[in-house]
Amino acid sequence: MINKLKPILTILIILILTCYISTYWFQFTLVQGESMSPTLTPNHLVIIDKHNKTFQDGDIIVFYSSNVHSVCIKRIIACPNESVQIKNGLIYVNNIESPFQQPDTYISYSGTATDKIQMSNGQYFVIGDNYEHSTDSRYSEIGIISYDNIIGKVVFPFISQ
Repeated sequence: MINKLKPILTILIILILTCYISTYWFQFTLVQGESMSPTLTPNHLVIIDKHNKTFQDGDIIVFYSSNVHSVCIKRIIACPNESVQIKNGLIYVNNIESPFQQPDTYISYSGTATDKIQMSNGQYFVIGDNYEHSTDSRYSEIGIISYDNIIGKVVFPFISQ
């Protein structure tokens, strides 16, 4: 009897562990759209670390946007207590040119970042790497991202299908 239950218990334990890990630690997500190209392309499978909730400029995060009722993937450009402004096609964080702007690119639409924006505690300014095809913090539909809406950080761009 015990030998017959062993495979069922093994499968049950694996399912419980998988649910626990994907709920609290890691999650696989498929990239939709081209807003993060060339870094992440459509159908790119990524791993999200949901446990480590410390973020810095340059991190790629996954967050929930209540305004567009969707999960989004973007790059953090400015963290709490930093300022951000886009002028003359360039991103400035704390009045210094951002090292995270894609090389040899020009941002034609600065949107909400036309004037300097100061991040408060728990606020992040995010932008897609494909500036011309990304709805991000420059647009009021997305706006500044709250820490509470961040699901996690992309830790491993796995494979492109």
